Amino acid sequence: MISARFDADSHAAQFEKRLTIVRDSSEKLAILRSFILEVYERDPAYSIGLADEAYRLAMIADDVPAMADALYHRGLCNLALSNHDMARADFREAYNLFLSADRRWETAMVALAIGNVEGELGDVRQALSWYQMALDRCSGTESREAEAKVLEAFGNAYSGLGDYAKALHYFLRCLVIQEEMNDVDGIGVALSTVGRLYGLTGDYDAAFDYFTRGLEYFRRSGNRYQEVKALTNLGSVHYSRGELEIALEYSLTALTIYEALEDQSNFAATLASIGKIYEQIGEFDVALECQGRALHALEGVDDHHLHVSVLLSIGNLYQQTGAYNDALIVCEQALRIAQEIDEPRLQYQLHEALSHIHEELGNPPLALHHYKLFAQIRHELAGQEKQKSIAELQVRFDMEKAEREREIYRLKAAQLESEMQSKQNEVTAMALNLVQKNELLDTLKSQIKQLPEIKKDSSSQLVDRIMQDIDNSRGADDNWKIFEQQLDTVHHDFIRILSERFPTLTPTEQKICSLTKINLSTKDIANLLYTSVRTIEVHRYNIRRKLGITSGTSLSTFLAAL
Repeated sequence: MISARFDADSHAAQFEKRLTIVRDSSEKLAILRSFILEVYERDPAYSIGLADEAYRLAMIADDVPAMADALYHRGLCNLALSNHDMARADFREAYNLFLSADRRWETAMVALAIGNVEGELGDVRQALSWYQMALDRCSGTESREAEAKVLEAFGNAYSGLGDYAKALHYFLRCLVIQEEMNDVDGIGVALSTVGRLYGLTGDYDAAFDYFTRGLEYFRRSGNRYQEVKALTNLGSVHYSRGELEIALEYSLTALTIYEALEDQSNFAATLASIGKIYEQIGEFDVALECQGRALHALEGVDDHHLHVSVLLSIGNLYQQTGAYNDALIVCEQALRIAQEIDEPRLQYQLHEALSHIHEELGNPPLALHHYKLFAQIRHELAGQEKQKSIAELQVRFDMEKAEREREIYRLKAAQLESEMQSKQNEVTAMALNLVQKNELLDTLKSQIKQLPEIKKDSSSQLVDRIMQDIDNSRGADDNWKIFEQQLDTVHHDFIRILSERFPTLTPTEQKICSLTKINLSTKDIANLLYTSVRTIEVHRYNIRRKLGITSGTSLSTFLAAL
């Protein structure tokens, strides 16, 4: 069934043994699901086997939510293995199963996962569409955490499109939810993200405020990693403001924390940032020392982009100090790495630097050669950026159009609901008016019967004629036909649908169903149909039998669903 992949892991071995002993399928399924959650990030390939077995057991038990859950986790495993197409297929199947089971929260989370896959594949339009479906499914659910995750995904997508105002809108909504849940780390992350977006828009005062608030939350929770990221962000704000001394203080504090955390990549990146600050101040020797230490820290770290960036900074520092031969060696080394990792933006920066270096060294042909390559790559990048901007604008336009259409649909639906409610009220009022009319006629009949018996023959004939007119008025179908037309308008041909689905119902029984649907009491129905309450109760019993309604369901509830 499942290979003993984790023999060296005592906990996994215990799991395998326990799974072998357990005979009950539902208990096995529960064990599998819990272990998948525990190990899928560590070994997704092994976890796919667990998910397949969970799916098999769920099928045997005909447990649709459990089948969907197994597919969802298999999708997560495939996503971890970069099998995007397989992950998308698993997620979509899980989505349909959760949808059929009316599991709103689970459906929302799977829709979010599909959106993330589409985003990783570069189809932002599809990603945003799935995020919207996820957000719609979150409405009315108890899980505000799920809604926060979807809003965060929306914000990241719009941030990637360069629509920072839209991204801020979603992240600020996410922040409100995090504050409601009192999730200290979640609040800190949301504050930092909002600060980053304000920084991208150039509003450094707002960015500083949000980064500072985020830092307070991270210090409160003791999250050192997020704390140091907040310090780095605050240093960047001061650097952008030109407040280099304060930026240096924040960066040096961050450097100490990264060293304590033994995070070599971020330690090197922070050293490189400190080097740039010293370069701005004009202390080139200190700047060169910092960049050299950053380069040394990157040994054994698989971050080629940062490696090239540090080499480029060292090359620029050598240029500024007149050490052109050293600058040439460093920049040529950096160019080779940039070409190997196919980083065109770094390549064109290095070709530009090498063009200046060769010019200073008196090598015009090589200077021209590198300048031409610099200009060529820059032109290609500009074209790509233009195409990307056009594509992003098109996506933003399409999504804004979709949002406008959704809002128009919402307003129309609200208007239609209001109109239907108004018509419902009219139908109910008409029925009650008919009841009141009949009650009035009954009262008149009672009063006429009490007339003194004078001139008995002529009086009797007059009374008989009046009584006959009253009975004819009660039995007239015109008012009832008007009422039926209004009822059909409100309830979409209710009587026609009723007669088609249940052809054994008599016309009287159909009328009783119509009046029950608008919540008239048995007494009012009896009055309206000119019969006794007992007769109506007998009719209702026959109606329930013909409709196949069990004792646990009320007639009005059943009719309301038609």
